[in-house]
Amino acid sequence: MTTLTVANDVVKRYFDNAAIIDDQLYLLNPVQELPTFSDSDLQDIPDDVDLLNGVAESAAGDADSIINQSSYLFEELSKEGIVAFPYRYQNTSDDDQLRYLTPILKNVKMLFLDWNLEEAGGHSIDEPGTAALSILNRYVENASGLKCAVIYTQANNEEVLERIAKQYHVLDKENYFFQEKKETDIEGNSLFGFIVHKRIKPSDIIEKISTVLLKDKCISLHLMDSVYRLGTNVAKVMNKFNAPFEQVLFTQVLSSGIAHKEIPEFLDNTLLSSVLAEQSNNEPANLLFGAKREKIRQCLASQVVTDKEITEFGGIVKVKVQHLNGLFANPRFLSLLTGILDNPNILSVEQFSSELLQSPSVSEKNLNELLLFLFLLPDYRIAPDKFKDQIQTQIYYLTKLFKYAESTGEKVLTGSIWRKKGDDRYILCITPFCDTHRPSKVESIFKFISGQKVQDVSSTELQNHLKNNGDNFVCLSLPIDADKKVELLKFQYFKVSSLDEEELKKEYEYISVLKKGYIQNIINRYIAYQSRAGVEEMFYKETYRENFTNFFV
Repeated sequence: MTTLTVANDVVKRYFDNAAIIDDQLYLLNPVQELPTFSDSDLQDIPDDVDLLNGVAESAAGDADSIINQSSYLFEELSKEGIVAFPYRYQNTSDDDQLRYLTPILKNVKMLFLDWNLEEAGGHSIDEPGTAALSILNRYVENASGLKCAVIYTQANNEEVLERIAKQYHVLDKENYFFQEKKETDIEGNSLFGFIVHKRIKPSDIIEKISTVLLKDKCISLHLMDSVYRLGTNVAKVMNKFNAPFEQVLFTQVLSSGIAHKEIPEFLDNTLLSSVLAEQSNNEPANLLFGAKREKIRQCLASQVVTDKEITEFGGIVKVKVQHLNGLFANPRFLSLLTGILDNPNILSVEQFSSELLQSPSVSEKNLNELLLFLFLLPDYRIAPDKFKDQIQTQIYYLTKLFKYAESTGEKVLTGSIWRKKGDDRYILCITPFCDTHRPSKVESIFKFISGQKVQDVSSTELQNHLKNNGDNFVCLSLPIDADKKVELLKFQYFKVSSLDEEELKKEYEYISVLKKGYIQNIINRYIAYQSRAGVEEMFYKETYRENFTNFFV
């Protein structure tokens, strides 16, 4: 099965519902139309509007292929198992129709939107696309998961993209691919979209989505696959939990001393742990390497790699470039590399590495540096002068996403990090979860280990710190929101202090809080230090940091 085929399956599974909005939507089966409202009626329309009266005209016998296209789209989506809501845009108020469509737009994952809804009549004073943009903007307001908008039009795609670009960020002009505009490119987006011609086949739309996502948003494809598989697990767990065990549950609540307000969290944790433990019958998609391989292939085909480029790259990312110099001038190596990249059966980094080692010029000594160079080269070449800033920003967001949880700092939590006011000294709360949850048990006195910012991030000693190889310290990457960069902190297990909540908030300011899995391992390490015993290091090492030491501030 090819990478694109797998991606197509992921897209169809995730985008399992859609809305089609077109002023030329004629179905052989009845379709609901917007009723006529008076001003008084519009004062309070419930979100759950009842089924509407009135049906659309039957498909006209002389309708051309363009008019029939939206009907064909509806039928094809239905064949793929995608539940579609068809709406024929009408010659009535745009505001009234937008108000009616809003509950639908909140819940659909995919939106097929005709660009020139003004053809419905009565909108001659509006520029084509005005109504469509209003609908698109309403669609993106509710950031509930990943959404896709497909703008289909008979107009010139470049002109439509130019109009959309005033409000959205264009990712790929060639494929007319845009996404929700954010402050920075690295921030998460809830919506992406395409512009396609109205004559495109519905099956080609799915493939176009898959192709562009593989190129520009491969991680999103993996998340879509994860959402689908977790959703099937949720359904299984719900079936198992839909059983009479209230008596036992209340016994558990009483014997554990769970407070009334903590019962929902207890049930949430029970459900989530069961969902994650449930075995899925669906093979997970693994598209990351296939997408990256294609990017590398295109990158190397477009421009020769020189020793000068390798040296400049090594000045940004800590790659031992001396091991790579001259490698890309070797015809035998280039021939081998081209063959590997062209081989569709190479589906993993392990296979790729094994094939590279067949070259006499590649050894275990320079393999990791070669892989890192190849994997980062396509993005480096797009904007070499901005690459360092992009890496710094990505490290910031990755660290924050993987390791840190959202919190206001109002409550002292296990894993919370605090900075001394007017100083660069930090403390990390290692009080057990049960005690920070019920601080009265410990008289609101919390235990901390002390740390400081690592000043010399280029030191040899730092490499061991990054691997957390010492038994009396831990190094943490701390995202700094102000400049979207990361500081490196070193906390020492032998520097322990206790502070009450009032004293803590008087002398320190709250910075962030580690996720439960990460702080639990730090606490385990702290306990191990006290008892000199070994512990499991799951989630503990962040080996990627070794390659980006000069990106820490």
